[in-house]
Amino acid sequence: MLSDGAAPNGVPTAEEALTRLAERAASVDEAVRAVWEELFQDSALALLAVGGYGRGRLFPHSDVDLLLLAPRDMASPSERNRLSEMLRRLWDAGLRASHSWRTPEECCAVQPGNPELAVSLLDARFLAGDERLYAAFAARWKRFEEKNRTQLAELICRMMRARHARFHNTVFHLEPDVKEGPGGWRDWQTIEWLARLSGRGLPVEADGWAGTIASARIFLHERHGRDHNTLDFDSQEAAAASRPELAGAAGWMRAWYRNATAVERAAVRAAALCDSHGRGGLHLLLDRTRRLSNADFTVARGLVWLRNPGHLERDAELPLRLFVFLARHGLRPAPETEARIEAADRHWKRAWAARPAGAPFWKELLAAPHASAAVRAMRGCGFLAALLPEWERIDHLVVPDFSHQFTVDEHTLAALETLESLERESAPPRKAFAELWQESAREHWQLRLALLLHDAGKGSGRDHVDESAAIAREFLRREGFAPRESEAVLFLIENHLALSAAMQSQDLADPEVQARLAHQMGAIERLRLLTLMTYADISAVSPKQMTAWRASRLLSLYRTLYARLEGELDRPGEAPQDTGWSAAARVLLAGLPERYRWSRNAEEIEQEALLLEAARNSGAAVSLSGVHGAWRAVIAAADHPRLFATLAGAISAHGMDILECEAFTHEAGFAVDAFLFADPHRTLELNPPEQERLRDTLRRAALGQVSAGHLLRRRPMPRLPASAAREAPAVTILPDQSGRSTVVEVVAQDRPALLHDLALAISEAGCDIRLALADTRGHKAIDVFYVSRRGAPLGEAEAALLRRRLEKACAPPAARPA
Repeated sequence: MLSDGAAPNGVPTAEEALTRLAERAASVDEAVRAVWEELFQDSALALLAVGGYGRGRLFPHSDVDLLLLAPRDMASPSERNRLSEMLRRLWDAGLRASHSWRTPEECCAVQPGNPELAVSLLDARFLAGDERLYAAFAARWKRFEEKNRTQLAELICRMMRARHARFHNTVFHLEPDVKEGPGGWRDWQTIEWLARLSGRGLPVEADGWAGTIASARIFLHERHGRDHNTLDFDSQEAAAASRPELAGAAGWMRAWYRNATAVERAAVRAAALCDSHGRGGLHLLLDRTRRLSNADFTVARGLVWLRNPGHLERDAELPLRLFVFLARHGLRPAPETEARIEAADRHWKRAWAARPAGAPFWKELLAAPHASAAVRAMRGCGFLAALLPEWERIDHLVVPDFSHQFTVDEHTLAALETLESLERESAPPRKAFAELWQESAREHWQLRLALLLHDAGKGSGRDHVDESAAIAREFLRREGFAPRESEAVLFLIENHLALSAAMQSQDLADPEVQARLAHQMGAIERLRLLTLMTYADISAVSPKQMTAWRASRLLSLYRTLYARLEGELDRPGEAPQDTGWSAAARVLLAGLPERYRWSRNAEEIEQEALLLEAARNSGAAVSLSGVHGAWRAVIAAADHPRLFATLAGAISAHGMDILECEAFTHEAGFAVDAFLFADPHRTLELNPPEQERLRDTLRRAALGQVSAGHLLRRRPMPRLPASAAREAPAVTILPDQSGRSTVVEVVAQDRPALLHDLALAISEAGCDIRLALADTRGHKAIDVFYVSRRGAPLGEAEAALLRRRLEKACAPPAARPA
């Protein structure tokens, strides 16, 4: 059997990696030729290596890409049988071969449905078979390539841009894909292909770039024993162990990002050069950006060049004017402009250490409509760290966390871009945030500056909010901001987690919670900016984090606190009046806590009143509806101690992920429990009969006709997260702000039925659940319960007992101590 690679012994050096790729390809050549000669010795076919294998660089577990060049477009039965036997033998030898059957005519054309074929043939290499057929093809391909250089280059550029878009156009993923991601092996191939088609040579750093990527990818293949290309947290730790001089995984990843950034930028620059050569004079005539040129800058095709590059080191204000110009017009610096600023990096650090850029510059830059693009350009060429030395602390910083997708610096830039994307939002609920953004036009620079600094304290080992505020305070003093301006920015940084924390773990319908948050905000203007900052911060965690449900919840909180600050919500609650409410709604509201009314609109109250009426007649009633991309189930039933836990278990058993839930007890002895949950596999949407099956399960569970334990056996356990991001469960017990109950927060690794097990533990401890809030971030569950015992908060001994039960419930059943 042909080995797919040696046992992992750490990350090879760049030079070793490239040597091993060539050796691997040569050894596979021998194996493939041996099988071919035995099976196809008398054949009129030619066998070609294509793709990565064709380049003579083969990774340990990559596919062996083969192309059978044939004089006709159909294989005979005998050829098909021999081909199957060849693939079987290669598989038995440990080689995962893929193949295609093509005629020379098919190869020398860009296939509409398969443009990748023409690109893969750029690296075609003869292995065995009919040499005359291959020679004829090679001559024909050479003519085809010469004639279609521009078309092939444009195709490669389109493929690169589409691939980059899948990765949100950034190198800085916490767990990057070293093959497909920006700055990975595909980008390196793009540089090679475009250099060949354009006739330009490769950059002098080319071998070092390629070797660095290859060493990481070889390490991943050998570590996982398969074609695995994601640099996950565990692999980062293992790779860093072989490079102790880089000071751990964070240092190793910084080295990776530096290399990936250089590769990605080289690929983008090569694509830009191809674009410029492929466009004619008419395009330049129609280029509207040219009219933006001025005494300092020349503009063409959306790129900016320096008219007098030699002025850079003599005119300290020139780079400041450049980035304000970019922010005002939404342009990008030309590659030559970026390179000149990068070359002067040491000069800038000396210059701006002696004299800060000043508050007027930052305010003008961050008030401009395209500020995020300018800040990204500043980061890309090193100028941001020259003006803001504290940026270097978070530059390329990895903080292992399954909820975050990007490095700390990339998260910050993504948050800035999220704000500007609101200009394009037209559908609710995001349209409402766009309106808040428009209303805050005068404070845009404050909000952007707060976002730029809000995570500057991460990686310090201390509380990142306090550390970020301290860094911001010094920056604001150094740059000369007025006290009132500094106070506004610091308020946003110091409180940037306040609204998200409230959404995650507090009863937003509780008037006392609302009053406390409103007091913390202090003014409507601050509330508006903090709401926008929360929206941007959550959205930048990952592309899917700000769901329609979360956006609606944040908007609801904003409107509630806005009304509080206006004084509208400080009025005491009133008993339902006859006018405007049905008799059923009056019965419902009369028997539930006042906070029930805070969390629902009139239509929802009327619907749930009818549900309660039905439950009083039949014992239990269930409603199920779609809401903002999720599903909402409301169950009214005769109350009993394990009702909430049973319902949570029934929902989890159907494969649903609970996002939020509420539990209310009516004075007549009935419970009204509401669950908001996600359907990750779209089962309810794609198979409508499943909706009725879930309703029936919840109805029977509420009536005690089916146990949650029986249902939960059908749901498998998920894959546990990497140990680098794993946390021990944490149980926090605090008094409620209102003094009516005890707040219990549980943070643990998520798994099916966790909410059921926690609620069951609470019930078995003799406690009642007033309210339950659930949130899931990656593999982490954050569940909050408001509990009481015999109508009062828990005593010290009761709280200690409950803590022990909850800690035990956090473990999967098989891992619990006897």
